[in-house]
Amino acid sequence: MNFMLDHIVHSVNRSPEECVSTMREAGLHAVSGGEHIKWGTHNSLFYLQSSYVEFLAVKDRQTAEKAENPLIHQLLYDLSAGEGISQICIRCDDIKAAERKLQERWKTKVFDGERKTSSGDWIRWKMLFAEEQPGQQLPVPFFIQWEEEDNKRFNKLKDQGILSEKHDSTNISRIFINVHAAEATAEKWGWLFGNPVNQYEGDSFWEGSGTAYSVNGGETQFIFMEPGSNEELQELLEKRGERPLAIQFHPSEFPAPAEYWGGKYY
Repeated sequence: MNFMLDHIVHSVNRSPEECVSTMREAGLHAVSGGEHIKWGTHNSLFYLQSSYVEFLAVKDRQTAEKAENPLIHQLLYDLSAGEGISQICIRCDDIKAAERKLQERWKTKVFDGERKTSSGDWIRWKMLFAEEQPGQQLPVPFFIQWEEEDNKRFNKLKDQGILSEKHDSTNISRIFINVHAAEATAEKWGWLFGNPVNQYEGDSFWEGSGTAYSVNGGETQFIFMEPGSNEELQELLEKRGERPLAIQFHPSEFPAPAEYWGGKYY
């Protein structure tokens, strides 16, 4: 069973088109995604070599509030505290095996997903969630298996101009996550990925941040850090709860750290 980062959900209280415009002004080839009709949401997307960032917004609140999908429940909860990076999705090649793994510790739900693109095409997938109540605790990553094979899907994205040549060699190398107990959280994610936990001693981008631990998942390093003496991190932890804060690209897409809608990009 192979795991790798599929995408990061950045929850926004604005139109996806505004996100596209802002990202393109920064030199990033974001595109309009489409509408999740059954969930009352819509999105825009920034594709990289093997993953992407999703800017997810509510389009029809009444429909969103009735949706059974835990992703939408968490979106509504997180937006009540403000915009920011919200959830992490892991791609797998055997969602039934992933479900058996999660069921060792959680009850699970599997959903069929679909999105109508701006061109009228339909994209379909399956999603796997650990059953958790939305709250300030860091959500367990959810899992996805796409209807199309990765090579075919990404080649199609290139042909359609959705994945640009500029970003075709760019990956998300690190994700920084703000938590109360870094080692314990890293151990939980390490169990999910089947990878060891290491103490992280690299640059955290936040002066005075506390102890940090890391776990690798595919090509991405997940770094769990405690606020320490950093007041910004402590305030964010109290306001939004345990959530991802920053994404680091390799090679870097920014000449200097940039902040968009409550999330940092490097």
